[in-house]
Amino acid sequence: MIGGGGWDNATYIAPTALLTINSTPQNATVYIFDFHRFGEWFTPMKLRVPVITEPQMNVRVYTKYSNLTIPYIPELHAYKISIGHNGYPFFEGWVDLKPNETLILNVDLELLKEAVTVKKEEGVLEVLSQPENASITVKDAQGRVLGSGTSPLSIALPPGFYIISAFMEGYGSAVKNATVFSNKTTRIYLELNPTPAKLSIESSPSGAVVLVEDRKCTTPCNLTIPAGDYNITIRKEGFIDESKRVILNPGEEVNLTFNLTPKPRVIIKTIPSGAVVAVDRAEACTTPCNVTLDPGKHILKLDLDGYKSEIVVLHLNEGDVVPINIELRPEQDAFNNFTDLTTTQKGITKTQPTNLETSNYGKLLFIVGILALLMIALIKRF
Repeated sequence: MIGGGGWDNATYIAPTALLTINSTPQNATVYIFDFHRFGEWFTPMKLRVPVITEPQMNVRVYTKYSNLTIPYIPELHAYKISIGHNGYPFFEGWVDLKPNETLILNVDLELLKEAVTVKKEEGVLEVLSQPENASITVKDAQGRVLGSGTSPLSIALPPGFYIISAFMEGYGSAVKNATVFSNKTTRIYLELNPTPAKLSIESSPSGAVVLVEDRKCTTPCNLTIPAGDYNITIRKEGFIDESKRVILNPGEEVNLTFNLTPKPRVIIKTIPSGAVVAVDRAEACTTPCNVTLDPGKHILKLDLDGYKSEIVVLHLNEGDVVPINIELRPEQDAFNNFTDLTTTQKGITKTQPTNLETSNYGKLLFIVGILALLMIALIKRF
């Protein structure tokens, strides 16, 4: 269709048809092909439209100043008519027009409303949650709140689509969609997960391994774990293990700081060097050497081929640093040395036999001496 002015002639001029549209009630909005081509139309209305019964090719249009060729004009004789009015069903249909035809379309929206109105029976929505007593909110597709309460919740609703959300202090929220049908019960289940706790752990010195059940990290570090009762253990080589019990509430953030205590350290030197040091019967090192031990009592044995074994008993406290300097005795030396070292002594240096009262040989001499004195006393008495 060529409309308006500005052209003089054309090889094809489309015929038209007159379309008259009435409605009950009046003042309904009219749509041609789902939208307004030239403006808004309201009933009652008249509209003249082109009717092209078959496609047209290479249509020439002659104007005062130039000529225009339209390669293709599709057929156009069927029109989609839509009529809408607030509070009434939307009418939609097609009309097939003939050239020069006058078509009158009367649409009774009142009758249409009565014909298509269906009474909707309500359905029932049941909401269950784990744990129970969660706060439940029911919204429609437009976000309007239609119901609320605590689970388990049962609510009557018109058929339709709904969004159900659940929340509980200390737990994350949960959301599900549900469709409610007439005269039916729709049941949904919402599971709430506890809000995790956050644990921040530091140590002095850093670089310690943190163990929390099956989780571990290296300080400084952060862990996100479920709320609960935990035993936190921290370990670092050369330092005493430490543990703390922590009860974490949902969503809680807890900071822990561990000040690690060094394990006792024993510095061992012998003359000559090269002695094998066994600690509590387990070979530990070869002199000169350092040994890190747990607090408490330990027995050290020093062995070197051609020399008598030396045994040292240590009673160590946290953080002790104990130097031991021992001059080993050749095997022909008759004395067997035994030393008991407590933490009140910061070291021991041995260059000759000592503490004979604690050695087997010294004890034997002591007993023999006592017996000799007793015999002398008896002889003098008789």
